[in-house]
Amino acid sequence: MVSCRKAGFALVLGVLTCISMAMSQRGDQGSRVTFSESWRKESKTVSEEHPGGSSSETTEASFAKWTLNFEIPITAEQKSKLEYGTRLTIQLGSLEFSSVLADDSGFTKGKTSARLFMTDRKNKNTNGTTDILATLNLKWDGAKMVGRMEGKGFKLSPLVASKYESDLTGDVKGIADAYVMVGPVNTSQSVIFSGKVNRKTVDAGSGGHQVSGFAATVDLKGDSKG
Repeated sequence: MVSCRKAGFALVLGVLTCISMAMSQRGDQGSRVTFSESWRKESKTVSEEHPGGSSSETTEASFAKWTLNFEIPITAEQKSKLEYGTRLTIQLGSLEFSSVLADDSGFTKGKTSARLFMTDRKNKNTNGTTDILATLNLKWDGAKMVGRMEGKGFKLSPLVASKYESDLTGDVKGIADAYVMVGPVNTSQSVIFSGKVNRKTVDAGSGGHQVSGFAATVDLKGDSKG
């Protein structure tokens, strides 16, 4: 009887250990990351045949719109360490955003919110300014740090939608790794996402004039809580 009880206890312990490991692989307990995005890309190629040979020209355009939300437990001690020079990093899919709280000109130590901007640093306007691609709003006045990052535009890269640019259509699903760090506050999450890909193609022409291309739309939603 004792040996059976020991065996039963060992089995239960093993099951609990496996459950604990599985949960830890999903991400830090108490934290959550969600996102939604819509991305459209169009590509058109015009080919011409003429006596002197042939030529072709391809034009492409894309538009992305996405929202990334996260919440992470925060302690009073961690709050006290958030100051002017605190660095932050947000990563998910193609997104890699880094900044410091000092980039919010209105931030001061003891304040419980910040607003930061992701700009197009690679392409400056003729007057030397840069376009704002996304805005991050942070708050930590309660037991959790809450963040919301929103972006849209022709210059903005999608989060994970671009991986479905190929001929794939219909329902899709996958997992994206997310990492958020604001000074001493951080979390790593596996975000489960699903959505739909719609794709239209064109291939027409005559008399040496040919037009081919596609228009693809990808809509996705993800949640680290499944």
